[in-house]
Amino acid sequence: MLRVITSRDNPLIKRLHKLAESSRTRRAEGLAIIEGVHLIDAALNMHWPLQEVLVSESGNRDPEVLALLARTPAAHAYLVPDALFVW
Repeated sequence: MLRVITSRDNPLIKRLHKLAESSRTRRAEGLAIIEGVHLIDAALNMHWPLQEVLVSESGNRDPEVLALLARTPAAHAYLVPDALFVW
């Protein structure tokens, strides 16, 4: 089951925006942001330890995305309104 994030003030949203905007922050934390069905699929196939997986409301209706979510630990999956899903 997806956890729902509705606020731009959510700490996870703020953290991910900072990571997306700053290569310095990504390097300092040793993290990367990957997006798109094919990259997430490849990461899951390689058994990479995904910390969080965010899905937009519109993406949550896509069968390909739903198949990936079925392979993602529920504790790491979040549903985000389309309006907040803009990086």
